[in-house]
Amino acid sequence: MLEQGHWQGEIWNKRKNGEIYPEWLSITAIRGENGDICQFAAIFSDISERKYQENKIHQLAYLDELTGLANRRMFLDRLKLALANAHRHQHQMAVLFLDLDLFKRINDTLGHQAGDEALKEVARRLQATVREGESVARLGGDEFTILLPEVEGIDSLGCLAKRLVSQFEQPFRLLEQDFFLTTSIGISVYPDDAQSADQLIKHADVAMYQAKNAGRNQFCFYQESVGQQTQNELKLEQALRQALQQQHLEVYYQPKVCLKTGAVTGLEALVRWQHHEHGFISPASFIPLAEKLGLISMLSDHVLTQVCRDIRHHQLKMPVAINISAMQLLDPTFSQRLQHQLHQFAISPKCIELELTESCLIPEQADATLTLLTHLRQQGFRISIDDFGTGYSSLSYLRRLPIDCLKIDRSFVDELPDNSEDAQIAQAIIAMAKALGLDVIAEGVEHPQQQDFLLAAGCSIAQGYLYAPALQIAELQNWLQHRQQLSNCACH
Repeated sequence: MLEQGHWQGEIWNKRKNGEIYPEWLSITAIRGENGDICQFAAIFSDISERKYQENKIHQLAYLDELTGLANRRMFLDRLKLALANAHRHQHQMAVLFLDLDLFKRINDTLGHQAGDEALKEVARRLQATVREGESVARLGGDEFTILLPEVEGIDSLGCLAKRLVSQFEQPFRLLEQDFFLTTSIGISVYPDDAQSADQLIKHADVAMYQAKNAGRNQFCFYQESVGQQTQNELKLEQALRQALQQQHLEVYYQPKVCLKTGAVTGLEALVRWQHHEHGFISPASFIPLAEKLGLISMLSDHVLTQVCRDIRHHQLKMPVAINISAMQLLDPTFSQRLQHQLHQFAISPKCIELELTESCLIPEQADATLTLLTHLRQQGFRISIDDFGTGYSSLSYLRRLPIDCLKIDRSFVDELPDNSEDAQIAQAIIAMAKALGLDVIAEGVEHPQQQDFLLAAGCSIAQGYLYAPALQIAELQNWLQHRQQLSNCACH
């Protein structure tokens, strides 16, 4: 002030009642006739409200409003600082990723207010467990992270994870009721598992899902092989979405043959995927993925459209079986979309057989499934149960279903007739089907010995490499023509 004649800035001041408050102060020097400073004039204003608003903005930017924990932004800032420090001093650090198991049940049954109270209590328990310098954050929803800026070793991380899991052993008191929650924890360690903040969080997240898949209420350390598998699944997911949009998936057909006469009684439509970069991708890989991603309806619509087109254009004279998933049975629009596609190509429902696996017969949806299948059967569709013997469907429920055929799963056919247990199971399925008035199809028949056993046991139809693999439509027509020629020669 003496040099420049003014000063301004923020200071802490005290009111007459002793309360401390923030103040903006401006001081200006007043000079006399000779130019010397003779006094100072000060103007001040109370900036308590402004400071409160600034603090509120900071909290919104860096703190989780519900729990008061650090949010994702603050956690990332702290993690980057901790990484720089760990790199400089060459020591280990770790990230723990926590997800509450089946937390959605609380929101669904008790409401979101009770869910919020549970999250607050989780935050309190986590903070009470960690040591000074270790940071707990809520990333969103029911996901929490813990930053350990310096760790002594893997054993200490395991001990902390056990303490965290044990924090959930005591019930949560919500709406005057006791509820139990558990958590799954994934752990990633610097520098062994990752070098960057994003990778550490990602790998801890992968490990957390590994803990969930192992049964929940436990912890897992990140494993590179699991992370690579997850990365491969992501690539496969993107490729599958693209393949469905661009219709790169193809429909092949495998013939079904009457064991007594050798006549072709039907076909099964099987989807195949030949990727331009990864080559042939097994249906065992991409069909479960399509179900997981909610793409199974799009995939099935693609298959049905191609089947209808082939029936129409190539004059297929036998019923074609298409596979139906459990998700499609739960879709209220499934029957309507099915009828619409057949109408577009002027195809009769009698040309289509619907195959559903035994695992589709969910007990909780028994009545709805029965109603849907009865309606489809009345429309003229044939209905069969695929992979029979591998599920847990009730025989009393099975007896009520309007089905035409049971397919013996290939796992019971592979070792026939040498495996006595498989032989007994196959004979039992055939006998049961006959008692219910159903046809029986054996899949995966590859050897004449299997065919002879099944024929002697009373099985009526078979499919497998003994007759033909899954064929493209052009190959199928050549195969059918060749088989007809052989049949004509045998007659003469």
